[in-house]
Amino acid sequence: MSLQITGFKPADKEYKKKQKAWQACVDAEVEPPEELNEYFNYEAPDPAGMEVDIEFCLAKRKVSMQDGFDIDLSKVPNDVKIIRVYYAY
Repeated sequence: MSLQITGFKPADKEYKKKQKAWQACVDAEVEPPEELNEYFNYEAPDPAGMEVDIEFCLAKRKVSMQDGFDIDLSKVPNDVKIIRVYYAY
């Protein structure tokens, strides 16, 4: 079991525009441009938005009998509106 911490950017105007372009390529049965594939991490876009790596905002913290992380909110990108914390099994 491992703890996962990621940021989530809700779909904004720019994201939706890129999502439509990606879907148009899929509908036309052509490979989306590399720029779109990279943007969506080579996965089908989620209509709600996308997870982003915020590992650079995390600092491991160990105090007494506790292990955890500090999240430096000043480093979190402005378009990240949600921080997801979950366990992966």
